[in-house]
Parts: sequence; structure tokens; C-alpha cells
Amino acid sequence: MHSTIKRFNKFPEFVEYNRNYINRNIVLNIYLIKSIHSVINDPNLLINFFNITKGDKTIIVLLLKNVCLIYGNLEDDDSILILEQELQFHKFNRYTFAGSRNIISKLLKKTDSKYSTVKHLSVYKCLQIKSINDYNKDNIQLIEVNEVDELFEFLKQFHSEFYEGYSTEILPEKKDLEEIIAKGNYYKYIEDGQTIAVGNIKNDKGFPELSLVFTIKEKRNQNIGTKLAHYLTSICLEKSNFVMLYTKGDNLAAKKVFEKIGYFNNGEYTMFNKEE
Repeated sequence: MHSTIKRFNKFPEFVEYNRNYINRNIVLNIYLIKSIHSVINDPNLLINFFNITKGDKTIIVLLLKNVCLIYGNLEDDDSILILEQELQFHKFNRYTFAGSRNIISKLLKKTDSKYSTVKHLSVYKCLQIKSINDYNKDNIQLIEVNEVDELFEFLKQFHSEFYEGYSTEILPEKKDLEEIIAKGNYYKYIEDGQTIAVGNIKNDKGFPELSLVFTIKEKRNQNIGTKLAHYLTSICLEKSNFVMLYTKGDNLAAKKVFEKIGYFNNGEYTMFNKEE
């Protein structure tokens, strides 16, 4: 079976054709979703769009004026060669590529391109929680609105340590944070009256997503983050069939925590800058 290029007469046809693939992993494909909406609002951004298919596998290509998005699960050498030829990859100079890590990495390495990594995020999914050593759930409490200053300091530490110049999210203003806290989505882990870890459950994508599980440095390696993540995940699975999250690609400690409680890798997102 050979890989083939699928072209579309109109952009909405391209979107509809890829809808099922995109919706299977919204967290991984969120930048693609946002870019599609950008094109709908401003068609002048669009340069090209096509798929490369082989059986039930595909590569989705959305080329815009400022970035080339490449997503999919088709990674064989023949398909990468077709991708290189169809994009006329040799013409790209100092361009940004974003999407599925394996496909873009193979394309850049095949062409001996010089590049730098801007982002690398690992997406995780949990369908069934694993049991861990018993812990006191009374140590985990909802954060109150009057604790906004303390939470804001945690957020600043989290962004500074893990996502400075890198995050897909913007640090919220305090007034916005108060509204989020009031919805009952932020939790804290307390010990001897002190907040030593925080975590958040987001529900803005139609399913629960664990976010910002962060422990202060002096309390790490004591399974505090594991206990908090376990508790929050159990809450989510009471109302949903699955929970999603993402973490920085090289954050091995976070990956270990999430895998311990039942999460598995569900994809790797990356953004590369082609240097020349």
C-alpha cells in the first residue's frame, strides 16, 4: 500500500475530513484547532492544506503565513518523503513547524536541517486510576477566594520554574483568578496548617483536564504531588470516562508521578524553529 496525497477544493472540506482525528485528542491538537479558527476568521493567513494518507493513518498539513502545522500518525519514510516534496521543504528558511513530534522530527532530520526546539509537551490520559498507599484526604481542601494572593504566588513559581517563555497559557490576573477559584476548581494540600502543594481541574474543553499540580521545593520527593494528583483524578473519573493533562516533555519527575497513578502517554506535541 502506497501513501497518497489527498487535496481539497475548499478549506471547510479539509476541516470536516479531519474532524474525527482532531476530536480524538483535543489536548494534543489544541493549536491546530485554534489555527483552524484563525483561518476561518482571516482566510488570508492560509497558504496550503492537504493530507497524506495510507490505510487508516494520515498526516494533516496546514500551512499558514507564520507557521506550518503537521499532525498525524503516519510516520514511515515514504510518507515523510512525500511530505518533503509536497511542501517543497527546501524553500523554507527560518520557519516554525508545530504539531506531532515524531513526524516533524523525522522531516527535519531527513533533510539535515538545523533547528531549535521551542516547545515539547507530553500529553497524558487516564481511563482508570491505580491504587496507591493510603493517605489522609482531609489534607486536601478547596482553595477559597480569600486565598487568592497565596495561590497567585504558587502560580508565579510554577510558571517561572517550568514554563517560563514556554507556556501555552498566560498567567492570569488576580481578579480573573478570583473568579476561577469561586468555581471550585483549585485545590491545596496542607500540612501543619501550611499549603505545600496546589492543583487545578479544568473543564473548558468538554472533559476534565488536570493542570498545575505543583509542590514547593522543600516538600518534593515525599509523594505529596502523587497524592494530590491521585485525589483530583479520582474526582474527575467520578463524572467522566477519562482525564487528560499535559506536562513539559523533559519533566521526567512529573511523568513518573502521573504514570504511577494510571496515566499513559497519549501523544507528543512539539514546536521547532527551522534555522535555515
